[in-house]
Amino acid sequence: MMTAADERRDAENKNTGPRIFPGPWGTEAVLENMVRKAEERIEQATRGQPAAGGTAARAAAAAAGAAAAAGAGRPHRDPSARKQIQARMSQLEQELAAERALRAGLEGQMAGLRESLSRGGGGGGGGGAEAGGR
Repeated sequence: MMTAADERRDAENKNTGPRIFPGPWGTEAVLENMVRKAEERIEQATRGQPAAGGTAARAAAAAAGAAAAAGAGRPHRDPSARKQIQARMSQLEQELAAERALRAGLEGQMAGLRESLSRGGGGGGGGGAEAGGR
């Protein structure tokens, strides 16, 4: 008798990818087949032929990318770019520190107001001078 857990496990096992081991002819045959297919793909790549499973668009894109890489070379590197990036990073770090300090101050004020309200103190509703009422 199968329990619900056994049925779930059986369904999960059946819905996974195909198993390659041990294979109908054993592990050696599977490994030899994998090596043979890899060697064929390597030979096709060295001859410039697209792989059997590939699409023409993928092969054309690869050829275009190879041609662009061969003609373009490496882009010129600006030596001052690193200094500019470091200066911008330090500026952003300073702005971030200022925002964190402001946030910490505001959170402290909020905590104080919440504590004051929880004790039944002022700060809400009455319309005192600090609240803008008259």
